[in-house]
Order: sequence, then structure tokens, then C-alpha cells
Amino acid sequence: MKYISSLFLGFLCCFWVDLSAQVPTINLTSYATGFSAAVGIEHCGDNRLFIVEQTTGLIKIVQPGGAVNPTPFLNIGSRISIGSERGLLGLAFHPNYAQNGYFYVNYTKAGTYQTIVARYQVTSNPDSAAFNSEVVLLDIAQPYSNHNGGRIAFGPDGYLYVGMGDGGSGGDPGNRAQDPTNLLGKILRIDVDGGSPYAIPPSNPYFGQTSPRPEIWAIGMRNPWRFSFDRVTEDLWIADVGQNAWEEFNLELAGDPGGHNYGWRCYEGNVGYNTAGCQPQNTYVSPIIVYGHTSGNCSVDGGYRYRGGLEGDLYGYYVWIDLCSGIMGGITPNGSAWQNTTLGTFLSGYGSGSYRWSTFGEDSNGELFLANVSNGIVYKMTTTSCIPTAVILAQDSCYMTGPADTLRAITGTGLTYQWLLNNAPIGGATSSKYLPVVSGAYSILVSNSVPCRDTSNIVNISFYSPTFVSLAGLDSTHCPGDANDTLVGMPPGGVFSGPLVNGNQFNPSLNGSGMFSIQYTVSDGYACDYITTQTTTVGGASVSFTGLDAGYAITPGSGQTDTLTGVPTGGVFSGVGMNGNILRLDSIPGTGTYWVYYTFTDSLGCISVDSASFDITSVGRSNGMGNEFNISLFPNPANQMVSIAWPPTSAKAVFSLNDLSGKTILNWNAEGASGKSQIELSGIAHGLYLLNCDFNGLSQTFRLSVTH
Repeated sequence: MKYISSLFLGFLCCFWVDLSAQVPTINLTSYATGFSAAVGIEHCGDNRLFIVEQTTGLIKIVQPGGAVNPTPFLNIGSRISIGSERGLLGLAFHPNYAQNGYFYVNYTKAGTYQTIVARYQVTSNPDSAAFNSEVVLLDIAQPYSNHNGGRIAFGPDGYLYVGMGDGGSGGDPGNRAQDPTNLLGKILRIDVDGGSPYAIPPSNPYFGQTSPRPEIWAIGMRNPWRFSFDRVTEDLWIADVGQNAWEEFNLELAGDPGGHNYGWRCYEGNVGYNTAGCQPQNTYVSPIIVYGHTSGNCSVDGGYRYRGGLEGDLYGYYVWIDLCSGIMGGITPNGSAWQNTTLGTFLSGYGSGSYRWSTFGEDSNGELFLANVSNGIVYKMTTTSCIPTAVILAQDSCYMTGPADTLRAITGTGLTYQWLLNNAPIGGATSSKYLPVVSGAYSILVSNSVPCRDTSNIVNISFYSPTFVSLAGLDSTHCPGDANDTLVGMPPGGVFSGPLVNGNQFNPSLNGSGMFSIQYTVSDGYACDYITTQTTTVGGASVSFTGLDAGYAITPGSGQTDTLTGVPTGGVFSGVGMNGNILRLDSIPGTGTYWVYYTFTDSLGCISVDSASFDITSVGRSNGMGNEFNISLFPNPANQMVSIAWPPTSAKAVFSLNDLSGKTILNWNAEGASGKSQIELSGIAHGLYLLNCDFNGLSQTFRLSVTH
């Protein structure tokens, strides 16, 4: 039981000067060369980079230091089509790649415009994949050669996300991005481990539907060329290429349920584009940042939020670049909004032509790389500052006596660490992780080989003896209609929460049956939360029966019957003419309206009743008492009062109300031919009873459900 806090991961102090308010100065240093139309930079969890070449269909391996393997990791050039924006476009390694060797590619199929998402597998040689291991997951028709999207990536949830453009041409002429039955202009989310060839995650916003398609995670994309997940916060960043005026960035925070519509083709950025048939603008999700086609801008290349360990003053920036202008920007929080800062312009000396900057990539440590399609070079991104990243990643700050969570620092090659407690070094605490054992202010000093160093944010860890918390007054089982439970928590002053809870009252009649968890939370003076939980079960089945007609004409001696079926099974039918689940129509004494009841008692003893009436419109004999009585109870279940009606007769009517054990609760007589009587039930306990009606020795028994 812990208090979960969101910690500000910023810089509290730095070596020599405070650089936290300064804009980082970016350097792009050649890292690996000789690539043809590199459009993807990925890693599989080790220290290699995998470069995706669009027009050759090759995936090449770059070893640490920049040497390129002479033999490609995979060559599917014979399976792809090229031209315009087609080719091999995306690569993603399975989260368990080290165990299963699976990776996934996105390409346009040879001789077509179709998008293929397929799985491959590495061979026993870690630098070589099996060409014949292909398993196609998705085969999506494309009407044009451009706007294919292409980015694929596994999210923190383990599902594969697929970026799909709107199908191409210009202006989305088929309005495919807004068509919920079409996979184009969307971001998809599939479970590659749960089915063959894939399953739909149950948490997908359209799970179990056909329109929108259940694979869809997000709607209204034009060409989400690149998207990425923040490796610290797990937020999803989507850079969507604009039409001819605006480029946009969209953000989904971790835990978002998906299903958002980002507006294309109705809107480009925040400006109307083709609003025919569209909803008001406020019904779509607006981008957090847009930029226009000025200064040579033409198309956004989405990047990553930097979370590496080597460039401390870049930490937390979402870095992007424009394909044509070479303008690089960084997006950072600004209060409750976001702001974009220009980090530099990288054009002269980095190649020429219509297309230059194509894609960002991260290595396994979170360091950033950038590919240029004009000169075939992959660059490593650094800053002019030598300050390393000094940030502690922590989730909890308050602990009951016992094990705490391990504090983690951002790691990087060549970094050394020293953990501090109340600004004093902790002996022997020189790894990137530390498990606190006492209360205090924890920080970490990070140094690199230059040498430069920085001291992290402070995480205050508190250990306290547990406060005993208890909850009383909650019954373990309930039936619908039961009185509220008044909850009592100790120590006082806490808060009750959970379904059917209002203040300190648990109301079992609010929301059907099932098991419910109720919490009592007490916060102490140290902002630590102590929680106790109890569960309770509310019974009461959903009861119904079928087979009863609205009306009947009966003939004496004909043997007319109707068979009734109750759900759930195991209940009891009652009413005039009922024998088990058979309605014996020719035993009914005359015309009129009659009632049938189906009573079901669940394992908790909760009684549920369904009732329906039917009419006898004609009968072939005189109306008399006979051996069956035309007796009706209303209502049943009853609350304060129940009415009994029968045909007028001179016979003496004697009634008794018994519980299920046979104990008599009430006795009364109804003299004369009045044909009706009423019973006051306010003093009768909730439950099921047997009502016996006797007319000069001819008797009939009914089940009566009493609720309050």
C-alpha cells in the first residue's frame, strides 16, 4: 500500500552553470555511410543498428562504431514494388526478439500498390534473417503509389502499431481517412501473439465491431510517416504529414483508450480543408503543435523524445526535422501546453535534391540518429554541451516499512554514477540503480569521460510504520432491495470508494448483481495512503420466461396446455392453471385476466420474479369455482401491500401466510362474496412466502415474494 506520486524529472543543479533553461546546440556527426534511400533506423535490444533501405529492399546492420556488415541482414528486393513513395518502409523487432527471433516489416508488394505487413525470423546467425520465413499478417489494398505510411512499432503494451496513410493522390479523394470500414488513413493496433496471423486486442476501441474495423486505433490520419513511443512516460507521438500548408504533431498520453479522430481530410492542422459532410471542428482531436510551409518546409519527419544518457541538455525534447528545409525543432512542455523551439537548420553540407532527411532512429540506450537520403549517410545526434543526463526515474516516494522500489538513473555508454543520500555519497552505491533502505533525500551524480558531470533531481523517500486501517459494516452478501450498509472506517477521516458507494453508504440496489470491491483509504501526515479492501457479492438474477400467449379461447376437456420456459433454469412457475412449467388452460374456471409468475432463487437466497398476464377470451362452460380458483395476487413481488382477488362466492375464504419452513406468519378470514382482500406487509421481513387460500376445504397455495 503506497502513495503513487508523479515526480518532476528535471534538473535541480548542474556542474558549473545551470543549463536547464538554455536551448541545446545540436551537432550531426557522420556515423555510417553508403546507404541507398535509408528510411528506417531500428535496434533489436543490443548495440547494433538496423538500417532499412526503401528502394533496394535491404536491411543492413551497422556495428558499434559505424562499420556496415558487407552482407545484408535481409534482402526482399524481389518482393517489393518501388516508385513514388513505395518500397520497404518499416521494421520492428518483437519485444521478445532475443527469445523468438521474430521481426516485422512493412513494404509495398511487387507489381502492386498493396501494403504488406509480414513477420520474418532470424537464423542461427544473428546477422542473417531467413528469406523464406515470411508470414503475411496484413495485406491492404492501396489505390495510389503515395501516402503509404510505413512506420511499424511495438508499444509498451506489447501490441504492434501500424501507420497507414490515406491511400494517396492528393486531398484524399476517396475520403478513406474518415471511412471507418477502411484501414487507410489510420493507425492500427494488432496482437501478433494472440492469433493466426494476429488477434484484435480486447482493449482496442472498436473490439468486436465491424464498423469501425476492430484493428483501428486512431482515425483521420493523412500520412503518419513516423510515430514513436516515449521510453520513459510511454506516451505516443504522431507526426502527420500535411497536404500543402500545415504539418502537425499529435500526442496520446500513456493509458489513452484510443479511438480518436484526428480530422483529416476535414482539417489540415487546425484549418478546414474539405469539410463537406464533416462534424464541427471541436469533435476532432486537435494537434498539439503545427507549423506551416514557409522557409522551404514541405514535410515533417517525426522523431523521438530524447531519453538518452549522454546529452543532458537535450533530455525531454521531442526532436523532429523537416524533410526539405532541414529545420530541426524540439517540442517541450510549457505549463499545461507544449511549445516548439528551433534547434537549428541542417541543409548546406548535408546533401541536395528534392528529398534529404528521411527518418530518425534510437539505439538501445536512447541516443538519436538521423538518416539523409541524398548523401546516403546516417548521422549521430549530439550536443555541444558535455553535460550528461542526470535524472532519476522513480514511481513511488512513500513506503510502509519493507522493501522499496529500485531507483533508476538514465544510462549511457561511458557514464559513471554515485548515489547520494541527503547530498552525501553512499558508500559503494556506484551503479545506475539503487534500492533505498532508509528515509531521506536521494539524488545521483552522473559523470562522463570528458569529464563533465551533473546532479539529478531529488527523490524524497519516506519509510513509515504501517497504520492499521479497517473497514466494518459491509455485509458479505446482499440481495437487490436490501437496506443500505453503513460503512465505518478506522482510523476515522478516511474516504470510502468503489461501485455502489455514496459517502459511507453501500447501496446494493444501484447497479445490478456481481462482486464489488470497496476500499477505505486513510492519508497520514506524510502524504502516504493506507488502504484496506473488502469485497461483497450482490445477488439477484435477471429472470424471464417465454411461451405464454397474450390470450386464449379454451374448450373444457380439450386438454389445452402451453409449455413455459424460464431463464435461468431451476425456477418455479406459479399462478392459476400452472402445473410445473405447464399452463393447463382447461382447468381455468372462466374468462378474465390471469397472471403467471416465474420465481428464481439464486445461491445467495436472493429472489427474482418475472410475471406476465394472459386473457381468457371465451370458455365453453359456466364461470364457477370448480377445483381450481381464479385467484390473482397483485403485485408479486409486493412491498407494502398485496391484493388478492377471486370470483364472488358464498364460500368462506380463509387465508394464511407461511414462511418456507412452514411457520405461520398471518391468518385472516374474508367472509361473504366481496371477492377481494388486502394484506398489510410493512411488518413482514424481506423474503419468499407461501400464501394458502381455502374456500370451504378447496385450497390453493401461491408463492409470494416480499421486498422492501
